[in-house]
Amino acid sequence: MLIPYEPARSLRSSGSNLFTIASSNLKTKGDRAFAVRAPKLWNDLPEDLRLAKSVSAFKSQFKTHFYSL
Repeated sequence: MLIPYEPARSLRSSGSNLFTIASSNLKTKGDRAFAVRAPKLWNDLPEDLRLAKSVSAFKSQFKTHFYSL
């Protein structure tokens, strides 16, 4: 369901732990599907947050990021 993003050629984003965002034809229900929404939310996180070393580090950094918005 979640497909890692692998560009066809060498790009700066190739090592950024990104996911491919699935396309949807429906604007109401399709864009809210897990396969579309989860990769978009993950890709929108800052890179240092996506590259956290552990779950506890991710949680701590996520709280800091969330409350600074």
